[in-house]
Amino acid sequence: SPLCYCGNRAVWEHRSGRFLCDKPRSSSDCCRFVCRRESTSDRPALRLSCHEMEVEHGRGIATMLTAAAHGLSDFCFVALSDCGLGLYARSKLARGQAIVEYYGPRLPLRKLKHSKYALEVPGGDKARTFIDGNHENVTAGGRGRRVE
Repeated sequence: SPLCYCGNRAVWEHRSGRFLCDKPRSSSDCCRFVCRRESTSDRPALRLSCHEMEVEHGRGIATMLTAAAHGLSDFCFVALSDCGLGLYARSKLARGQAIVEYYGPRLPLRKLKHSKYALEVPGGDKARTFIDGNHENVTAGGRGRRVE
């Protein structure tokens, strides 16, 4: 949350959809800070059910706890991005420096159907492959399954 003019963290008032000074407005100590959260997207806001919001929130918490469990790194960190969480560099990375292990089955590029969590492996033109990070492109009897 943003800092109000008092230097304290502003509080979110859900009813009005804005951040306010955390001191009571009737108090002489209140700085009368008001800030509306601006939309960063051209798309209209999606309406989500309570269940969908709880699931999304739970996934976010689980992801952040997983990231926190692995500790901070000198050269990268995990933070919110426009599509969930992203990995960001703290400083310039050396060419070829390993930052993270991307896990999933390695498949030929011709099997790529769902590309959201697919990462193409750089290399020779003969055996072009990708890593299926969400196991969405592996099929067995018409249904996706996890292969390790």
